[in-house]
Amino acid sequence: MKIFNSEVPIVLCDNKDIEDSLRLAGIEAFDVHQASIEETLRNCNSVVMVISDPNLDRKLLKEKISKLNVLMLPCYAFSSTTAETIYTPESVG
Repeated sequence: MKIFNSEVPIVLCDNKDIEDSLRLAGIEAFDVHQASIEETLRNCNSVVMVISDPNLDRKLLKEKISKLNVLMLPCYAFSSTTAETIYTPESVG
């Protein structure tokens, strides 16, 4: 919370399975690809971006979150497969 000046950040994901896993762990998460994400981010200054795809379109990130305080969590850096990447947030919860 101190990183974001005590604001609770919104958690964004690039993978529906990770989003679902985080929600099952009680963490509200949103898919960065969903059409209504701009509305979700409208009154937000801070996000945690959980990335599972090293090939995620950087243009998408620039359009969606470039003006926000962002903490990136590149899960793919710790895993070699999608299944392991999805397991990463599950093991934390």
